[in-house]
Amino acid sequence: RDGRAVVTTPVGKRGLCPAFQEGVDYLPANSDEEFAQNVTRLLTNVELNEMICESALKKVQLYYSEEAFNEIVSLTLCSMS
Repeated sequence: RDGRAVVTTPVGKRGLCPAFQEGVDYLPANSDEEFAQNVTRLLTNVELNEMICESALKKVQLYYSEEAFNEIVSLTLCSMS
């Protein structure tokens, strides 16, 4: 399968576009203990792992793919003409 479910810190979260939702596309970790707990949750709860992975992968493809990049560049160039 493509993609991986993610546990991220507040610093890592800054790199995500606002469309990514906590608990849907990633699990948050505000401390070392919470990070370890959420990694354990993903390793032991296959259903949660797959749900987060699938949801996040769809958003990565939508917002960060080569096609998305090309669309943004094209729209930007068209608006400059």
